[in-house]
Order: sequence, then structure tokens, then C-alpha cells
Amino acid sequence: MLLFEEALKLVLDEARHINPSVISLPLLDSLNQILAEDVFSDTDLPCFTNSSMDGFAIRYSDNNSWSIIDEIPAGHFHKVDVDIAGAVRIMTGGKLPENADTVIPIEDVDESETKVFLKQGVQIRPGQFVRHSGEDLLSNSLSVSKNTLLEPRHLALLAMCGKDTVRVSEPLKIGVMTTGDELIDINQKPVDDKVRASNLYTILAALKKLNMRTRNIGIINDDKVKIKDAVSAALNSDLDILITTGGVSVGKYDYLKDVFRELGVEVFFNSVKIKPGKPVVFGKYQNGNEIKYVFGLPGNPVSSYATFRIFIEPFLQKVFGQSTEQPTKAILRSKYTKADAKRHFIRGILSRKDNVYYATIQGKQSSNNLAGLAQSNCLILANEDVNTLNVGDEVQCIRI
Repeated sequence: MLLFEEALKLVLDEARHINPSVISLPLLDSLNQILAEDVFSDTDLPCFTNSSMDGFAIRYSDNNSWSIIDEIPAGHFHKVDVDIAGAVRIMTGGKLPENADTVIPIEDVDESETKVFLKQGVQIRPGQFVRHSGEDLLSNSLSVSKNTLLEPRHLALLAMCGKDTVRVSEPLKIGVMTTGDELIDINQKPVDDKVRASNLYTILAALKKLNMRTRNIGIINDDKVKIKDAVSAALNSDLDILITTGGVSVGKYDYLKDVFRELGVEVFFNSVKIKPGKPVVFGKYQNGNEIKYVFGLPGNPVSSYATFRIFIEPFLQKVFGQSTEQPTKAILRSKYTKADAKRHFIRGILSRKDNVYYATIQGKQSSNNLAGLAQSNCLILANEDVNTLNVGDEVQCIRI
């Protein structure tokens, strides 16, 4: 049985074998996609020297009054010869006349029909309220880096760089199936020993959050032939990754580990010294030059989600050149004890007060407590060599 760090290293090392295709999308369709190219500005930003305020453009001097000689609205620039005695009314974003170097905000002056006067007590500085050409970004400078997850703020800059289409990494196609005779779909009412198949929707939702293309393979009964047929069909489809939940432990009807091997999946590990989530499978299926990866997650719903968060999400981030979010250091507000040498991922609530993070353990830690998971926002780490976490200890928390 592998330690967590050993298992995670195997997972991340394999991520290098997936090279997503590159596609071109209209700018707005690229939101939440991964940029597949470095984008360089095709112009200075700002494109021209302009006013950051509504006011008057002048050539700086120690004057306190000026004659109003012209007006430049934004988008209606024309040449004006500005001398020390003259002021040009200018609007925010308006291009500065060549000889002007300073802007006085309109609230700092009084006006007559032909003159503008500095209000008493107001002092001006040379160059104030002027945005110079290229001060944000020079032409041919890197504007947005390859592997950036494109958010609205990035699209704003890409738009200013004239990118109406953007090259992005094509999302992976990932299938999800769950196994178990006890499972029913979520539109059915549980009776007797039946349970709604929440795992299917948890994992599909987690993949959608990462902008992957998902395929709901559905619920497969605990029938080895049916499971083998479903897994074989998935491995020989256009999917890049297959994720299963349930059927990977040591029970009589846990067929998936055998099915994977029988179908030629190279299994790197099938259990890890963690809690929750000890029975977790990671493997590779290769058919010629085509490689697909398989993750077999536990059936307990909290275990299934936790193993997705600590293995599959970092794997996908590595595939797309994303940095894995580092754990947050926090002060523990609850005591926790464990009697094994596993790494525990404890559901908790991370909060912040006076720039200090605090972590509180959230209720019962059983692997089927979805209510507790829904109320949590982090996993608190208790390492293998730690038996007790005390109130006041510094802990690391993975946000969920």
C-alpha cells in the first residue's frame, strides 16, 4: 500500500503523457478555457496619451488661470496648439494635445465663459491625471501567458490586443460510471436498501467545474459481465479518461480491479494509506499509440469526492499546465485523534479573522456523511506520523 505522496507522484508523473489538442474559439467562447499560446500586444496600451479625468489639459506652469481655447471629447481628437496661457477642455479618455502635459480635474477649477481659474488652496503637479501611451503594456509585449485559465479579466486584455479568436487547449473527454445493485437514479425514491447514486453527479459536477467534457455512463449493476462490457466500451471509445465509483474494494461483488486487469489496464496502485479513500485505483490503458487513464474511486460518497479532489483534480491541472493551489495554513480550533498511520483528510470549515486563518472540524467524519461534506469548505490534513492534533496547532487545509 502506497503512502499518499508516493501515489500522488505516480499520478502527476503520468499527466505528462496527455497532450490536449489545440482549437480556435471566438473570444467570448474562450471563457474558462486554457490558453494554448502566448499572446502579445499588437499595440501600446494605452494606445495614446490620454486624460484620466474630465477637466482641462494644460502645459504645466505656475499659472492659476487659463484661457479656454478648445474642447476635445473622447473619440474626437483634433490638433490644438497649447501654450502656457491656454487650456483645452478634455473628457476622460480624450487624447492629450501634443503640447499639453497635465490635466486639472473639473472639480478643482471655477469657470467663466472664456476662462478657467484654479480654486483656492488647490495645488497641481506636473503630469497629473495623464495616462501615457504604453505605460501599461508596450507593443509586442507578452500580455497573457500560455496555460492561463481565461477569466473575464483576461478576455478584457485579449480584446484590447485585438484577439477576436483565441487558441485554447481542447478539454478532455471524461466518462463517469458508478456500480452497485443498491444504487438508483436521483429521480427515484429510495425504499428498502436502495440509495440514490449521488457519486455520479458529484464527480460529473466536479469535472464540469474544471470545464471538462463529460459523459454520464450511468449506473451499472454488480454483474461482472455488465461491468466488463461497460468498461471495455469506454476504453475503446473516444474518451480520454474513465472514472468509476464503487466496486474497487475487497468485497465479494467488487469486480472492477479484476475487470481492469483482464482488459489490459496497467494498474499503478489500488490502495493508498489515506482516510477517507483507501481503496482507490489508478491505471493506464494503452492501445497502440493511444493512452487512456482510469481512476477507480471508492463507493462511499465522501471518499469518492475526497479522492477526486486530491488525485484527479491535480492530475488535470498538471495536464493543462495549471499550478496546483497550495494548502492554506490555519490554526486548529478542534482536537482530533487518530489511531493509524494513514494520512487523514478531515472535513472542516476554514475561516479568516484579522488576517489569520482558523480551521474547525465539521461534525462526524464518516465516509457517507454528505451533509457534513456540504457544510465543509476544506480538508484538514493530519499526516501519517501524527496521532493527535490539538487546539492551537498549525494545520494545512485544502480548499474544497
